[in-house]
Amino acid sequence: MPILSNAIRQRYRYTCLDQLASGEGAGQLAVQRFYQQGRLTNEVQGQNAWAILQVGDELLAQRNPALGTTSLLATDVQRSVSHVLGPTLSQARYTPYGQNPANSAAPCLLGFTGERAEPMTGHYLLGSYRGFNPLLMRFNSPDSFSPFG
Repeated sequence: MPILSNAIRQRYRYTCLDQLASGEGAGQLAVQRFYQQGRLTNEVQGQNAWAILQVGDELLAQRNPALGTTSLLATDVQRSVSHVLGPTLSQARYTPYGQNPANSAAPCLLGFTGERAEPMTGHYLLGSYRGFNPLLMRFNSPDSFSPFG
């Protein structure tokens, strides 16, 4: 299969615990991610750093000290961010499989079920490696940990 020279590529790096540690695309600054108990807590890209404040399974706020912003998060029972209260109130809507139409994107790192969608593709990397495409409503690859192959 020929390699496309103008294809957009994304590179990912993982920790020894198989958690996504960083990602970078062509011409972009690397994004570093930090977790606590399997949940995203911080994301750093260049001079920008975001912190997700949460208690247990409840998302509370998102903070960006470099920009001087703090936003309160309202979620549903599945941890999907439905409202973001920052300088203005923003609302997010999702299809049953997590697609977020462009006109309802809330300014928040986390989205459907409290997961971070990849900015380049809009896919959710569930388990830090298995891409879920909400538009197609399916995973991009089989589960390598499945006993069924």
